[in-house]
Order: sequence, then C-alpha cells, then structure tokens
Amino acid sequence: MLDDSKKDTVALPEQRSFSRYSFTASAEVTDVQSQTRINTRISDLGRAGCYVDTISPFVVDKDVKVRIVKDKTWFSAEGRVVYSTIGMGMGLIFTVVEPPDRLILEKWIAELSGEPSCVEASHNTVEHHSPEIPLNELCDVLNKIITTLMDYHILPDAEGKSMLQRLSRGN
Repeated sequence: MLDDSKKDTVALPEQRSFSRYSFTASAEVTDVQSQTRINTRISDLGRAGCYVDTISPFVVDKDVKVRIVKDKTWFSAEGRVVYSTIGMGMGLIFTVVEPPDRLILEKWIAELSGEPSCVEASHNTVEHHSPEIPLNELCDVLNKIITTLMDYHILPDAEGKSMLQRLSRGN
C-alpha cells in the first residue's frame, strides 16, 4: 500500500526529448478547470516544457495555461503538469503552442543554447537573409525543420502540412 505522505510527490524517470536550459523569468500558471492562478517564476525552459518554482504546485495531470514574461516579451502555451513536489515546484509539458508563441520559444532557446537564430519573434518574420545563401537552400532547411517538428509531435500534422504546402508554392 502506498504511503499517503508521498501521494503529492511524483518522480518520473527522465523522459525528455529536448534539452532544458537554465532560464529565469516571471510566470503565471492557471488551472484550466478552476481558474486558480499562481504567480511564480520559471527556473528552466526547453522546447517541450518548463519547470515552475512554487511552494504550492498543482497536482500531476492538471491541465494548465502558462504565461512566461521575460524582458517585456511574453510567451503563452497550454500545458499539463507532469510532476509535482510540494514546497519545490512542478514540471510542465507544453501541449498546445500557437505559431507566434512557438517563434518566441525558439528565439529564447536559440539564445540559451548559443544556436544561431534568424527569427525576430516580436514580428514573426525572418529578419536576416544572407544573400550568400540561396533561397532554395533556406526552403530545404525550413522543410526539414517543419518535418522534424511534426515527427516529434511538437507541430500538429495539419498545421505542418499547411506550412509545407505554402513553402512549396513559394508563399
């Protein structure tokens, strides 16, 4: 029989598909069902989720909305609590990230990882296109990125297919 004193703590084996990076930012996490809000901070961030520092975390499997604010830029996503430890915090997985927010997340991850980023998140446009790189090469790279995001279930298939169609038409 399980010890009731441990029912609020769930430790899952390491199952991350993406790296997490140390990232401090203000956050608001809202329980979708009850609309209970927690104003807190994020201590790490990855492409698929984040860790929220809070002494009163939500329970595992709770559906949430998260809003992260860093340097006057905000990111919003729907998510689910995947682990929770009272007095410490909770791990969230992002379940729905809209395209403008995905760009912000990718920009932050690029900054944290040292990867090059050509995305200007606040405008949702590609700002820098080097004339030395042919446009067809950029299209090939975008095609691969979209396909990979679909393969890892980060980008919904319908949305990814729509992007690939637009890319093939040159839009």
